[in-house]
Amino acid sequence: MVITQLKQNQFSQWDNFLLQHSSSTFFHTTGWQQVINKTFQHRVINLCALENEKLLGIFPLVEIKNAIFGHFLISLPFGVYGGVCADDEIIEKELISDAIKLGGELGVNYLELREQRPLNLNLATKDLYMTFNLDLASDPEINWQNMRKRNRNILRKGIKSGLSLYKKPVWGQIDAQEREIFYHLFARTQTSLGTPVLPRQWFLNLVSAFPQDIVLFSTVYQNKIINSLMVFRFKDTLLPYYIGYDPDYLEFAPNNYILWEAIQFGCAQGFSHFDLGRSRKDTGSFEFKKHWGIEPKPLYYQYHLYPGQKMPNLSPSNPKYDLAKKIWSKLPLPLAKTISPYFIKYLG
Repeated sequence: MVITQLKQNQFSQWDNFLLQHSSSTFFHTTGWQQVINKTFQHRVINLCALENEKLLGIFPLVEIKNAIFGHFLISLPFGVYGGVCADDEIIEKELISDAIKLGGELGVNYLELREQRPLNLNLATKDLYMTFNLDLASDPEINWQNMRKRNRNILRKGIKSGLSLYKKPVWGQIDAQEREIFYHLFARTQTSLGTPVLPRQWFLNLVSAFPQDIVLFSTVYQNKIINSLMVFRFKDTLLPYYIGYDPDYLEFAPNNYILWEAIQFGCAQGFSHFDLGRSRKDTGSFEFKKHWGIEPKPLYYQYHLYPGQKMPNLSPSNPKYDLAKKIWSKLPLPLAKTISPYFIKYLG
């Protein structure tokens, strides 16, 4: 067995390996790495374990380097999950050992793995996030009954208020007008939360890299789109990953409504899981996701720290960013859109 870096002509082999591996996620795909590289020009290093040209394991890494935020290898930025997918623990350890060696050669401060399970490798671990994965039934009525009563009542109120979908969601069919409205709402939402916004080019690159695996859901109230949700698919899972909304219409609970529409869509198409991603403990987002009848599970963000380095904390929950978040939330939206890429590219 040899540990080497993936070549471009092996991309299809990598992605086929992911389809067969139980630990793989949407973020492990070569398409996700290409979007990161094309949008932000970060170096992508896809380590793989090969034996007689057969893939036995993969470990995608992205190198990020900035004078303010540091120099690090991460698996994977801008995604909830990452880390190693390997056929056994021996291969897994070999891949991580090689990555640690590579990080030392590059002079990084740390190596970060966004794992869904703890690795028995004596790595520093951060337990900041929980993940929410809803099992989908073939009959959406089962999911309706499993959610909290309060959430059902909120949904009924939104439906009675006249909420509807902009159009029937179809994989691979995102018109330019709906995409632009989505981006405006997303940028407005992120800015109001004090968070730099991913650039428009990020989403154009996503649609280009995953032409048949992205769909938009948009809610209409009185002929106006008031929120929009971008959903990915990978294997048997739907991932409602990016959302933007107009705060003037929150009384109608459009975010509850749009998620319910996406859940019904997933049930009808035979998906088994609806992955609501991560949330920090004891936040509004955390409580919102629990209302759907999901038991949260811990995520294990694990780190190899190089000599002299401390555990990083680039999370929005870090108190030292409170003032910056407050100032950012007051920025005019056009200005926030313009300057965001210079910050967000280092905050994956």
